[in-house]
Amino acid sequence: MDEPPDVPISATSDRTPSSDAVRSRRVGRTLIGVAIGILFLILFGGVATVWILMHPAPTPTIIASFRADYQEGGPGPGWRYLWNATDEIGKTNGYRDLVWNGSKYGFDDNPQFPRPVPGHYVSISRDGGHPGHGKTQRGNFDTYVMVAYTVTNSGFFLMTNSFIMRADGDKVGDINVRVLVNEESLGPEIISRSKTHQPFDRALGTLGPGDTVYVAVGPNGMDRNDRFEMDFALAWISGSR
Repeated sequence: MDEPPDVPISATSDRTPSSDAVRSRRVGRTLIGVAIGILFLILFGGVATVWILMHPAPTPTIIASFRADYQEGGPGPGWRYLWNATDEIGKTNGYRDLVWNGSKYGFDDNPQFPRPVPGHYVSISRDGGHPGHGKTQRGNFDTYVMVAYTVTNSGFFLMTNSFIMRADGDKVGDINVRVLVNEESLGPEIISRSKTHQPFDRALGTLGPGDTVYVAVGPNGMDRNDRFEMDFALAWISGSR
């Protein structure tokens, strides 16, 4: 019987994969990786979305508003209207309360203006007020008129919805606005010399019961035509304890 012909070794051994097959396997692995990544993002994104929905960002709550809370006869709860009678701004021992005079809060209970210096026209009314004499007139420091509010809860506070305007615009001078927490100035000083509403919103930081926020308006050196209109509100961010 004839012997079967010899088969070349190369005919029975495994073939080396072609370059097309290698590329196909690589593409397949890449697609699988991409699919797994997309699935992970979908799952993670869903979890993140649920977390955001369950933990919404804290929203500010208005707790006090100058014009809305204004009362005749005496300030509302938490409010005081003041002037720095005997010391410069920022030294609370020199502050004195303004007095209701039948039409607004002033130096004393006499509604006739001007009053004795350095108070002069210093006053607070429902829509704004007027500072007193400047340091060039009284010789030592500017006479500010102040609106103050003392907070009763703890948390992060903002000053919002604020504006100041000088009723006579840039006529014979300007006014300046400072915000203080207790005896510390907070944020930039604002100079107003126009009839345009100028905001002075700012973050007040974390405050606690008994902390007092002051909005102080001064004559910026000299009191001339310094009647102003103003409003502001204080907001507390809930959940910020």
